[in-house]
Amino acid sequence: MKQENRYYEAMDKIATPIPLKERVREKMIKQMARRRMIRIGYGLSALAASLFIIIGLGFLQRAPEDLILTELVANQHRQEVFLQDGELYFVFLQEDENRIGIRLAPQYPVQQTLALEEYTGVLPEEPPMGLSSEEGEVIAYFSGLGGEPQVIFGEVVYRNERGGILTIHFTDNPTFLPLPIPLEGSRIEGSRLGVGFDESANIYYGVFERNGYLLVLTGEGLEQKEFIHFLHYFMTY
Repeated sequence: MKQENRYYEAMDKIATPIPLKERVREKMIKQMARRRMIRIGYGLSALAASLFIIIGLGFLQRAPEDLILTELVANQHRQEVFLQDGELYFVFLQEDENRIGIRLAPQYPVQQTLALEEYTGVLPEEPPMGLSSEEGEVIAYFSGLGGEPQVIFGEVVYRNERGGILTIHFTDNPTFLPLPIPLEGSRIEGSRLGVGFDESANIYYGVFERNGYLLVLTGEGLEQKEFIHFLHYFMTY
């Protein structure tokens, strides 16, 4: 009975929805009935692990909702979105403006492929929750053999479970990457950025600077809420 009472006391201290607590409580009591010979210390360890999972799942479910203050509706677009740490003003792109131009300057005839892992200051080591890395490439451009590269240009493609794609281009030479939208008009944690939306193709764009690199995020097949979370992550990780 003492062990059972300790289960009840532990469950009552957790701020978890009552139905979920009851299901876990019932499951634990059934396990106790089947395993009466198990030491109390081991039983409490199992309970602690279960409660940790419940609390962790609750936190993961709540945390993303705290970022966006503006109410967003699935399959709809809001031009103004307010965040806890900034505000976004989406520019509407015309049909001839929705493609990123990449200029490969002829004065850099030597190219070398570099490891993407070397650029941890530009991109995080792990993608945000909801994205998996598909492929990536970084190219260094040289004016001749040897020496330091004059230009670094990278591209990484991520994908979510529903088939949406987030592509990130980055470079330390802005002339290599003409922007689809201006790098201005919006703010996250005091840093300026630009955001845009191509309604005809359902493509979102984000432009910002990080550690001396210019980055352009392109979201295809993503909800506005998803894109904002991903954009925020890559700006503030």
